[in-house]
Amino acid sequence: MTIETLGYYLDRALFGMIRLLNHTLAGSGLDLKHSQFTVLEALSVKNGISQTELSKILGKDPAAISRTLDYLEKKNYIVRESANGSRNRVLLTDKGKEIVPKLKEIADKVTEIGFTGFRESKKAETMKSLTKIYHNTSLQ
Repeated sequence: MTIETLGYYLDRALFGMIRLLNHTLAGSGLDLKHSQFTVLEALSVKNGISQTELSKILGKDPAAISRTLDYLEKKNYIVRESANGSRNRVLLTDKGKEIVPKLKEIADKVTEIGFTGFRESKKAETMKSLTKIYHNTSLQ
């Protein structure tokens, strides 16, 4: 069976990257899955954002983000602080900040494997194309 749609190819690529990331995380001794990894990665770029903003940035359901944050909080990678009443700011703990370089190393390794056989110019073009697809399909 051959499915010739952009969504199919994007979904397959995403599935492969997630599977490889989870495998690499497990092999590194970090008890994390891709959903927790992406939250920590986002916080390493923009620490102290709200759960709502984190949900929007990652394109994830607020309930899924809440469950992920519960797990990361139990592992002492993040803390949630009240800000403006009911909104929580999510902050990396010292332990969370400590693993960020390892996470970046893993992300680079997984990305490099995903881009095996690509020339540097094609890598940049692919990332630009994926970003354009995202912006073209984002609901305003």
